[in-house]
Amino acid sequence: MNAPSAPTKDMYAYAFQATLGDDVHSEPTANSLEAHVAKLTGKEAALFMPSGTMSNQIALRTHLVQPPYSVLCDYRSHINKYASASSSPNR
Repeated sequence: MNAPSAPTKDMYAYAFQATLGDDVHSEPTANSLEAHVAKLTGKEAALFMPSGTMSNQIALRTHLVQPPYSVLCDYRSHINKYASASSSPNR
């Protein structure tokens, strides 16, 4: 089954009902989601990231701790094809 390329009307309606906030301000829904995922994965904690781009950047930057920055990946990888500009330390 292919995922839709844009949110459906039902997705928009569900998102419209969502609470606003984040774990920094102790928003209950975000805290509950993070705790649930941490428990499911057997980890101490979890962190919700609202986009794949944010997730990729956090993952890259946890490993790129000191210049010179280098990322080795397949030319077909998502990061190379769609997020390489945001991997530049000068941006």
